[in-house]
Amino acid sequence: MHHIEEFDTWAGLNLLAVDGVVWRAAYSDENREAFSSASNQYGDTGFSQNRMVGIWNLPATN
Repeated sequence: MHHIEEFDTWAGLNLLAVDGVVWRAAYSDENREAFSSASNQYGDTGFSQNRMVGIWNLPATN
């Protein structure tokens, strides 16, 4: 079932904030197996990276 949330609006627009973070997991064979690792033109990085993004509705103020 899909639920549509009603957000506060300003000038007809939803007021939302998005924030994210990337952090390294502790180095272990288990973490590398579960999360793999990032890579670039120089090869794999030494640590697996975890990413998290959140979205929040902001209250409208007058």
